[in-house]
This record gives sequence, structure tokens and C-alpha cells, in this order.
Amino acid sequence: RGFAAVQRSCYENSRLDWIFLLPADGQVSPTVLKDLIPYCSDFDIVCGTVVCSPERLGRKILSSIYHRVVEIIFALKIGKFGSCLLVRRDVINKISIRAETPVAMTELLVRARKAGARIVGIEIEKLPRKFGKGSGGAVTTSALHILRDLGSLWWQVRHASDR
Repeated sequence: RGFAAVQRSCYENSRLDWIFLLPADGQVSPTVLKDLIPYCSDFDIVCGTVVCSPERLGRKILSSIYHRVVEIIFALKIGKFGSCLLVRRDVINKISIRAETPVAMTELLVRARKAGARIVGIEIEKLPRKFGKGSGGAVTTSALHILRDLGSLWWQVRHASDR
């Protein structure tokens, strides 16, 4: 169904106070949860951020460009966040996520911060992919969809309400 749809489904179907997202490809160990939990008392969102990635060079370059663009246009300075995070259910209830691409994670962070959420990035280890096939590093029409979602998010945050 794609990353954004899976992310929304996770939020809609979770029932507890905290939601833990973890990529299904095995690139982040579930044991990372123990590293994120200590920050829950002071923050509403605890993002796993990657410093060193085992990805191929093209993917690393695209990721660096994406995160730099996000940092510039949204002043979002948490590091290279991905699909590993802990988020309070209360935060999810205050915002809506419209993106149809992996921009959904950026949208969550941008809208949550605008709603007053306290966000921190915590360095985590990213492992070589164990399952599935990577698609995020391919420059295809998905890049146009990502640009569309980023532009739309920028416009909405600057000129419209969060709901």
C-alpha cells in the first residue's frame, strides 16, 4: 500500500498512548525501542536519526539532499529521520497527514511541531536491509510525487490550517 498508507493505518488502528513505528525491512532492530523510551518523559515525538547508513551511494546522496531541503524549507533540524519513531497518540489526534509518499513522515514532524509538540532526534544504527527491495533511492516518477507532496505541505503550513 505504500509507506504513507501504512503509516496512516498504524495511527488509525493503534489504541495505546504511544505509537512505535519501525521499518519492516529489518534495517532497524526492534531493540532500538529501549534507546528511545528514556526520552518519552520530555518529548512528544522521539525520532530515530541515522548518522551512518549501509545504503548504496545514490540512496545516500538522495537522502542527504532530501533532508537538507526539508531542513531549509521547514527549519526542521532533527537530523536524517526515517521511519523509526515513538509518537504520542495525543499528537496524532491533533493533526492530519495528507501526503501519499514518504513525505508523510516529514508532514507528521512539521505539523506536530506547528501544533506545539516537543520533538527530538536520537541517533540509531541502521543495518543492511534484510527483507524486501529498496525503492526510495530510485529516481523515477516517484520523485515528482515527493516534490509535489513537499510543495503541497509547504503551501499548507504557510497558508492554511493544519486540519
